[in-house]
Amino acid sequence: EEFRTADGQVRYIQVLKAPVLDSRQRTIGTQVMLWDITDRRRAEQSLEEFARELESRNTALEQSEDQLRQQRSILE
Repeated sequence: EEFRTADGQVRYIQVLKAPVLDSRQRTIGTQVMLWDITDRRRAEQSLEEFARELESRNTALEQSEDQLRQQRSILE
């Protein structure tokens, strides 16, 4: 989950919720565990951005190679 702190920072947390039951299996509360996964989420976002950049560069390289092949075939 994404949330903003009081000072405006965006943080990411992972939340696990489980019911707390009494002896008759009735829900009497909720147990909640939270993990701050901000660093992990930011690393994932950086990797996704890097992967997009690599894909773009690979496409440009392939296009350049195609152009070179075409120019060579004209010259031959």
